[in-house]
Amino acid sequence: MANNLAKYLHEQGKPALTLYNRTASKLPPASKTISHSPSPRELARTCDVVITSLSNDEAALAVYAELFEGAKDKKAERGEEGEERATIFIDTSTLYPATSGQLERQAAQTPWSFYLAAPVL
Repeated sequence: MANNLAKYLHEQGKPALTLYNRTASKLPPASKTISHSPSPRELARTCDVVITSLSNDEAALAVYAELFEGAKDKKAERGEEGEERATIFIDTSTLYPATSGQLERQAAQTPWSFYLAAPVL
């Protein structure tokens, strides 16, 4: 999926698709269509849409803690003036409903952040 999306973005003249993996060796090589982020925090700071697929609830809570900090960093950099840049988080992980609800509430408390649970079953 990432390769097709990266190719499409490149054909449309958009920036390279930015990827992060907790196991860096699983990332495809960086190229003109794919770049790497050093951390979830940096990913959320620099991207407007973040799609996640995490192995379990514990991993999701840990990664999203960093992602929400990156979204806060983005807001702090932009300040109150100028165009707002929202961060939309789309989580395709299969999580317990309570965990998804917790992440949604955390996103709601992070300025200009939105969480969408879209589990792949």
